[in-house]
Amino acid sequence: MIRPVLPTPMQTTLEGIAAGNSTREIARRLHLSTNTVKDRLSNLYIQLGAKDRANAVSIGFRMGVLTGQIPVMPFVLAEGVPLPALVAGRERYGMTQREMAAKLGVSPTWLCHREAGRFLFPLLLVEQYATIVQVDIYGDA
Repeated sequence: MIRPVLPTPMQTTLEGIAAGNSTREIARRLHLSTNTVKDRLSNLYIQLGAKDRANAVSIGFRMGVLTGQIPVMPFVLAEGVPLPALVAGRERYGMTQREMAAKLGVSPTWLCHREAGRFLFPLLLVEQYATIVQVDIYGDA
């Protein structure tokens, strides 16, 4: 079976941007200079025919050199979240709102507003919340 592959340095750089890492973060994780990562990004764009990071990641998934799910963008909001089920799940685990806020990396006030339904949850955080309390937010319930 023939499948497309990228040279390892390009692959690790593409995986880094697909994970949402900055140039500086990629450089730190790979023990490289930021200039080296910038050079790799330029070469990657040329090899893939990409215009920017998002386009490179999109092409990587379409070509099959990136696998798995396309990561959820942190600014996408979720409508129709089963808030009573999430809150009940949190309480079932004996977790306070403050403890859940700490696990999600948000303030208790921020979480209070979302649990009360005053504001929408970012999809990424509602999925984290649901995983922690083991609630299926995509079910028919």
